[in-house]
Amino acid sequence: MKGDDPNLARIIIVTHPDEAGARKMADDLVGQSMAACITVLPGATSIYKEGGELVHKAEVQLLIKTREGVIGPIKHRIIDLHPYDNPELIVMPTDGGSSRYIKWIGEQTADAPGHP
Repeated sequence: MKGDDPNLARIIIVTHPDEAGARKMADDLVGQSMAACITVLPGATSIYKEGGELVHKAEVQLLIKTREGVIGPIKHRIIDLHPYDNPELIVMPTDGGSSRYIKWIGEQTADAPGHP
């Protein structure tokens, strides 16, 4: 999925077990300019199997808006901050959108650690 352009916008989907922890993670990532914006969506329910048993777990969904050039550092930071051993961390490409917003993502993440 890696693109040649470090400025391509990306969306990262992460779940977190509680809202306070999700907001703390969001503050950290935006504060370090790794993400331009993070939408915190409480009230999500994840349904999966664990040990052969069906689990319904209340979680908080984070939609992290960033760019390709920050993916490596932000993935490491999310894993460092996350309480799960194997957190949901899915990087998605974007296709289109508001050119002004995409430009804004690049401007907001220009000072991110590891900026290419």
